This record gives sequence, structure tokens and C-alpha cells, in this order.
Amino acid sequence: MNKRVKALVDVARKLTPAEQLELSAALAAEAASRDVTPPDDDDPADGTPEGIEAAWLDEVERRAAALERGETKLVDADVVFARIQARLDAAKNSDACSFASTNTPRRSWMRPPTTTGSSSRIYPTT
Repeated sequence: MNKRVKALVDVARKLTPAEQLELSAALAAEAASRDVTPPDDDDPADGTPEGIEAAWLDEVERRAAALERGETKLVDADVVFARIQARLDAAKNSDACSFASTNTPRRSWMRPPTTTGSSSRIYPTT
């Protein structure tokens, strides 16, 4: 969702539910009269390098704002990797996943980084 649409949605959220329905119907009718197709949900940007970059910048801004509002917290990368490994180990030891019973070695990208202290990489959680 681009910034103009986000701003309009913010204004629309202040309407009463009846007004929101009326606005929604009017916009849907307008789009239908122009034969407008909805955007592809698989492609959040317009597909150009610039559009993709803009979409990522919007996402970074959204995540940073959520962090500043206290809606999310940062978790150290070592903790994230340990949690993932614990879930993988638990799945491997259960009958829930048939593929987990194989003795497939861990891939190098699954291993947490080897550091002497806390990892400098942090991942947000919600």
C-alpha cells in the first residue's frame, strides 16, 4: 500500500461503519466502471527495481514505527536461531513430520553465527 492510499485509509478509519460501507461501495463501483483490476498480492511493488525498493522502504518504516510505539521488540539473532533449532529438533523427534525422521544434516545457513558474544544482528518479533 503506497503512502497516498495509507493516508486515505487512515481518514476512512475515522468514518462511522455505515460511512465506511458507503465509501467502500462507491469506490468498488467506480473501479468496476473503469474495469480496474486489483493489484497482484504476490507483488507488493510494481515489479520495477525502483518499485521494489520503495516497497521495502515502506516496510522498514512500518517496522521502525511499530518498534518506536512499543508494539514489537527486538530479539538477538542468537536467540532466534536457538528457537528455530529447538523447533526443528522437536519436529525431528516427533512423528508429526514424516520428513523429520530422516538423518538429513543441518544446512550451513541454518546454523547460528559463531560469535564470542551477543550477535550484532537483531530481528524484530511481533
